[in-house]
Amino acid sequence: MTVIKYIWISFIILLVSCTDNLSLKDTGSWIKLTEGQYIDGYFIYNNEVYGSYVTCPQEYKCCEPLQGVDIESFQVCEGTVYAKDKNFVYYPISIICEDAENWSLCYFEDYIVKNATPTNFIYLGDGYGISGKRLFFEGKDIQWDDDLIKKYE
Repeated sequence: MTVIKYIWISFIILLVSCTDNLSLKDTGSWIKLTEGQYIDGYFIYNNEVYGSYVTCPQEYKCCEPLQGVDIESFQVCEGTVYAKDKNFVYYPISIICEDAENWSLCYFEDYIVKNATPTNFIYLGDGYGISGKRLFFEGKDIQWDDDLIKKYE
C-alpha cells in the first residue's frame, strides 16, 4: 500500500511542477491602451479598438473597429504588433490597403491569432510568441522548434 501511495504522491508532484511555458520569460512590454492612444497600429476611438496604419486619428472613421475585442482587458505588446485581451491574442496577419488621390488607409483584416491562449501567451522576441506548447511567428502557428526555444531560455 505504501508503494502505491508513493507513486501517487510522485505523480501529483510531477503534474503540479509542470509549466505551460517552460522556463521562458515574456520579453514584451504590455501596455493597456487608453482613449485616443495609438501604439503599433492599435488605436482606441469612441471606446472601440481599431487596427490600422493611418497618419491621423480622424482616418479611423474610414475603417471598422476590430470585432470581439474586450476593451477593458485589451493591451498591446509595444514594438511587436502583438496585442491581447481576456479572449484572444491579436496580430495583423492580413492587412488591406486602399489608396486614393489624397489619402491611403491600411487596416487589419485577419487579426486573431488562432490556437493562442491569451492567459499564457508570452512574447519571446524577434516576432516569436509562445502559448503553452504552441509556437507562433508573426501571428501564425508554426511547427515547434526546440533549438529555437533554447535560444530564448
